[in-house]
This record gives sequence, structure tokens and C-alpha cells, in this order.
Amino acid sequence: MPPQPSALSSSRALLPVQRVLNVGVGVLYLYVFRWVYYTYISVEWGYTGLIYKDLSFFELAAIYSLTALASWFLPYKPDRPSAIIIWFLYTIAFVPSLAITFMIGALPYYTYLPALLAFSLGLIYISSVSNLTLPRERSRHFRADGNLATIVLFSFGLLSAGIYYAYSEILQFSSVDDVYTQRFAAADATSGVMGYVRAYHSYFFCPLMVAIGLCDRSKILFVPIGVAGFILSYMVDASKISLVIPLIMIGAGIIFRFKGIRTYHLTAGLSLLCVVATFFTQSVSFVRFVADLVLLRTIAIPAQTFAQYFDTFHFKGYTWWSNITGINAIVPPPAAFQQDRFWPVLGQIVGADYYGSDSRVNLNANPFVGEGIAAGGPIGVIVVSVAIAIFLRAIDRTSSTWNLRVLLVLMVPIGLMLTNVHLSTYMISFGGAAWLVLFRLARPKWNLLGNVYRDGRSNIGNERPLAVNFQQDTAL
Repeated sequence: MPPQPSALSSSRALLPVQRVLNVGVGVLYLYVFRWVYYTYISVEWGYTGLIYKDLSFFELAAIYSLTALASWFLPYKPDRPSAIIIWFLYTIAFVPSLAITFMIGALPYYTYLPALLAFSLGLIYISSVSNLTLPRERSRHFRADGNLATIVLFSFGLLSAGIYYAYSEILQFSSVDDVYTQRFAAADATSGVMGYVRAYHSYFFCPLMVAIGLCDRSKILFVPIGVAGFILSYMVDASKISLVIPLIMIGAGIIFRFKGIRTYHLTAGLSLLCVVATFFTQSVSFVRFVADLVLLRTIAIPAQTFAQYFDTFHFKGYTWWSNITGINAIVPPPAAFQQDRFWPVLGQIVGADYYGSDSRVNLNANPFVGEGIAAGGPIGVIVVSVAIAIFLRAIDRTSSTWNLRVLLVLMVPIGLMLTNVHLSTYMISFGGAAWLVLFRLARPKWNLLGNVYRDGRSNIGNERPLAVNFQQDTAL
């Protein structure tokens, strides 16, 4: 049946309350992260530039106001794939950047305000576009079609074998504190097509293996096989995200089995994790490992790049996206970078500025930074926000009939990658476009009565249902 007026009215009545909860928990998360940064991150890792200093009343008012403003517009529940990606951008890129930019930046705080305001407005726009997605009937069950499972497993195995063969001489499990030696070794051993092989193995096929196993009980063995693939990836280049993605995907697979999950629940859970990790990091080695992996390398270091990129490109000139293939044929690089040996790798340019020209450190950054701040300052942030909104809208549309739980699990790698890599790079080199193709070609089919074929057989009628079950779509 179509959505009943009473159900729609009830949902709309609850919306302001949900938004207030988003604001309250979001402000709490900012406070908790600032405390964690003061008590742990700046103490243990201050030598990397993650220093702490007290903020003025105006600085505190700015960061808390911008957090509250963006929190008000967040999707209030994970009932569409874009909502999860936005939550990752909010908790890993946005709030931590607000928390530390004024402390670590080399310029007066008011210099950063327009860019941080643009960041907030950009996130609001992305959230507003996501909220336009209407509730739709979805497949109630996920069962990996035989052809899909076979193709994924075969491709995963083929790429894994190729990676093992190509990198067998350098494979090792580096400690989280000593990753750059392994990364340099992997960079030296990588050439041509192997870069794409590694990227699609780690960020497309490994996540598919884990998600299929988590959401289809008949293929539960896909989970350990997929995790083994992530470990293989880590042994090649010591990229911490290869360890973070499977941990969070497994956690998401458990969490999204429960109905009634809201966005503020996820934010509150991350806040609790930050507090617990900080309290026990000195006494429990595994907690120290998680703290360094999540608090430092997944959250603090990506947030640090906002100020780093701002300072570099504010003084040397904006790129206006001239580092992107295609645009570089029309727009020349800034004069300061025309002879730079690292051009067009922005992360290495910034790394050389901060850690020396011989450091080879590549400070990867999220789209708001690498294609926003570096490209055009506040204007660049707004432009890339529009591009992200278009991408997330495309994900929502192409996956509109997929089972919601498997979608939310699959959004974990996409969300995490977009907190640490440029959008254009992700679309081409890390599987962004491939996800859209997969969601479109492998989506469940509808018959004339609006029922979903569980086995994915070809439809005999419309692909869309004739009626929308509103209440079924509002719960996970």
C-alpha cells in the first residue's frame, strides 16, 4: 500500500526531535574528541604537528556553532546508503577538522573561518540532497546470486594470486608505528597496472567478499577469506585502512541487524569508543593498537591535512583542479608548482613542505581538502561538495532496490575511502564508478505485482514496485 498519511505525519513530527538529538550528540562528540586530543593524541603524537593549545572564546564559539549547524541537517537515520557515507565524512573529516585546525594552523584563526564555513555549508548541501531520497520498497533478504558470487570469488582469487606473486619478496606485517618503510618498498615495487590491481583488490573485491559473507549465511566463509585479502593488502603497503575497513564492516554487519538504529546512536558509539580507548591505552596493548589505528591514523591525521593544505596552497597558489588529468590540458598549474618534482601529487607536495623534500611522505587528503581547499579555498570546497552530492545521489538511485543491510555494510569502505582520497581519484582508481555499475547491473528485479525476486532472475515486468511500503523502509 502507499504510505499512509498518519505514518507520514508521525515521521515528520519526529523529525525535529531527531535533529535535536543529532545536534546534541554531535556537540558532545566534538567535546569528547577535543578531550581525547588533549589527553592522548597531542601528548603521544605532538611531534608530528598534532599540538594542543587553548582556544579563545570566539574560536570555541565558531567550532561548536558550525558543528551544531551541520548536525541539524544530517540524515537522522541510515535508511539509504548515502546516509552512512555522510556520517563518515561528518565524524572523521568534518568535526575533527573543526576541532584542531585553529590549534595547528600557522595563520590567525579568522583566516580559516571562510573555509570552515564553506565546509559546513557543503556538508549541509550534501545532507539535504541525500534527504531528498524518498522511502522505497527494497529486497527484504539478501542472497548472493550464483553468478555474482562466482565472479566475485574468482576475481578476488585471481587478483590475490597476482599480488602475492608480484610482491612476495617484500611482504611483511609491519607494526602500526612503522609503516613508511613498507610503503616506500611497495611504491618502488609498483608499476603500471599493478597499482590498479591492488586498489580494486583492496577496495572493491575484498569488501564485496566480506559483505556477501556477512549478509548471506550460506556464504559465511567469504568473511574470513575476504579478511585474509585485507591482511595481504596490509602486508604489501602497510596501509592502515586495510585493517580498519574489515573491522568496521564486521561491526556494521552486527549493528545493522538491529532495528531502530539512528545516526546519533552511531555518533554516540564512536564517542564512547574514543573515551574507552583513551582510558585503557596505557594498560592494554590491544586497546593501544585500536587507539593508534582509529583515533590517530583514521581520524586525527586526516583532520590535520585541512590546516596543512590550507597553509601550503594559501601561500603558493590554488591549483584550480589543474592536477586532474583532462583539466590539466586547459588549466596550467600555479607558477610555484610548475617546476615542482612532485607535481601533480598534492600529498607529496604538502608532505615535502612539512617533513622535508626528501621525506617522500604522501599526505593524502579527503575531497574537501585535496579538491576543495587546494583547488580554490572556500570556493573549491563548495564545488567539490556539489560533486560529492551528485555521486551520492547516483549511489542512492542505482542501489534503490538492493537489500538495505548489505548496502550499509558496503558503504563502509566507500565512506572510509572518501575521508582519505580525492573524489576524482576514487572514481577512477579505487572503484567509485565500479560500484555504480555493480549496483545497477546486479540489483534485485521486480515483477508486475511489485514483489522482489530473491534469486535475481530477470524481471518480466516493471523494475520498480507499483506501491511503496513506507513502514517497512523506515526500519532496518
